Amino acid sequence: MNRIGFIPLVPFMPDDAKYANAYTPYQLDVDEYCLEEALKKGTLYMALDSEYKIRLDGGDKVCC
Repeated sequence: MNRIGFIPLVPFMPDDAKYANAYTPYQLDVDEYCLEEALKKGTLYMALDSEYKIRLDGGDKVCC
């Protein structure tokens, strides 16, 4: 258990974690698009599908 009381279902950090190694948690989200829809949206997972603002004046700053 960590300081906020969260206990992961699958531990993703080994007890002997090494520096400069990547440890990625398992994907537990099962909400997926069908393959045709995933190809259109660019992602298989619904949780990763979000719209973003595009500036029409050519600037790269999206916020304020």
